[in-house]
Amino acid sequence: VIIELLSTPAADWLTLALGSNALRCVTLIPLLSMAPLAGVVWVLRRGAPERPGVAGAAAGLVAASAGAFLYGTMCIDDSPLFVATWYPLGIVGVVTLGGLAGTRLLRW
Repeated sequence: VIIELLSTPAADWLTLALGSNALRCVTLIPLLSMAPLAGVVWVLRRGAPERPGVAGAAAGLVAASAGAFLYGTMCIDDSPLFVATWYPLGIVGVVTLGGLAGTRLLRW
């Protein structure tokens, strides 16, 4: 991101950050993460995590990483500024959902 900001005129920063698929990115990363999240939480239910919320959040991070990877294979916006702006927004939602699911589904 720093290299891109140093090598691009400041007038173009907003265009690079917004890209053409910002809404799609924030929507599809969580959607693509739902199946992996369900699978990871299902596997974690077989264990006995001491901190179910943290375990659920970790499951959310694993699932969001898979969702972001899947989305990244089809996204045409590849600017580091775009990725650093929008991908974390989609990922945070899945991590939060995983943490909430963990507190409810991973108790023993």
